Amino acid sequence: MSGRKRSFLGVIVGLGLAAVAAMGVPMQALADGIRGVRPEAVLGVSAIFLTQQALRAARQRLLAEGLGPQGSFAEHHAVLCMSFFFINTLPARLGELARPWLLQRRVGLPLGAGVAVVLTERLFDLSAALIMLQLALVSAPITDATILIGDREVALASMARGLALTALLPASLGALALGVFGERLVGLGLRGLAALRLAAPDRLKGALQHAEDGAQALSGGLISGLNVHRAPRRLAQALGLTAIIWAWTGLQYILLAWGLGLDLPYLGGLGVLSVTMLGTALPAPPGFVGVYEAACRGALGLFAAPHAAATALAFALLIHWGIWLTQVATALVSFAWTGLRPAEVLRQSRRNQSA
Repeated sequence: MSGRKRSFLGVIVGLGLAAVAAMGVPMQALADGIRGVRPEAVLGVSAIFLTQQALRAARQRLLAEGLGPQGSFAEHHAVLCMSFFFINTLPARLGELARPWLLQRRVGLPLGAGVAVVLTERLFDLSAALIMLQLALVSAPITDATILIGDREVALASMARGLALTALLPASLGALALGVFGERLVGLGLRGLAALRLAAPDRLKGALQHAEDGAQALSGGLISGLNVHRAPRRLAQALGLTAIIWAWTGLQYILLAWGLGLDLPYLGGLGVLSVTMLGTALPAPPGFVGVYEAACRGALGLFAAPHAAATALAFALLIHWGIWLTQVATALVSFAWTGLRPAEVLRQSRRNQSA
């Protein structure tokens, strides 16, 4: 699917989910909820986000140093702030193209190694989000609501916990295994595909050869990226930083819940965080408009004590756009410090992708 088509699909999905998120919410009650939030909670969310950025920059620096030249923490922090501004603002995650070029420009990391750093982080973060969701579904209090599946009434809590064990556990272990042992797993898969092609009937050999060629082309960058984990100490440090990043980020949700008078336990906050982050993987318009709010409000309905619909939407809007504004501020400082212009970064990023 082309970038234009992905962007159009994202707008359609975002508008639909924005309508879902606002369903049943009186606008006056929403405005009152936003005005009634404790200011110290909003400031605290921004402070936690700034600390999280520093932790992510430290992890990025750690991974990058395993693949290329060393760079200062300040340079890595600026790269991270600028690139995540693009990621959280542009549609279809087009901002992901910016970070490898910025790492090359500011740190001297080859483009392929920059892609590898981004890929490795994504695998670790996906695994962390899935593990957090499992913990929340298994251990956090969940609403007693029931839903109808055909003619059968099913308790939402039992269904969610069953999902945690039957689907999320294998998925999180698979993402973690790919991040840690990916180089070997990819090589094993390629050898298995080659063996299958050799043993297959003649009528299938052409299709399997095509699949093998495609897999070979796609796996090159993946194998390069996962070479960073050949150093056990670096791997342990990267995993430790990932755990700290996500555990710390969950406090944003707890703090804002307190600011709005919501009863949300810490594990429930991790559940809301993980559902929201996984939800933003859907096609989305610029800024994840609608997608973020719908995922966040839905997760609050599962993990928070009974609350008004307006309070849930106020929570989603405040956490989303409060973080985004903080992200914009750090990006503007980074652009001023480096002397780079956003248009230049995007132009160069797309040029390198085409090459």
